[in-house]
Amino acid sequence: PNSPPVTVYDGALTTDEMLLTYFIYADYQEGDEDINLDPSLSVEESDAQVRWDVYPNPTTDALQVQFPTGVVRGHITLIDAAGRVALDQEVWAGQALSLRALPAGVYQVQLQAEHRLYTTSLVKQ
Repeated sequence: PNSPPVTVYDGALTTDEMLLTYFIYADYQEGDEDINLDPSLSVEESDAQVRWDVYPNPTTDALQVQFPTGVVRGHITLIDAAGRVALDQEVWAGQALSLRALPAGVYQVQLQAEHRLYTTSLVKQ
């Protein structure tokens, strides 16, 4: 049939769930089972709502990490434009990181904390 059996449970969808539904719908084959979007797998708060930051940005020699609310430590990784790991260490709230040894460039910053991965970019002058 032209319309697959899609059943959505438990109210409003997050963007991730809508995309999942679209991709499953686009790949539907006759005979596929109903889609059950289990609310226990949904995203409770989007990354846009989580307040975290690295500053100053751009920076010349030091970096501070503002953690998401309630988080006191994490693991930070800086990846350069060539995909090499330039910095990889545990970091605590309020700790300043020295970037003096790093060459100027744009870095991807990954903060892993509380079983989540946050990413942003950083400019080192």
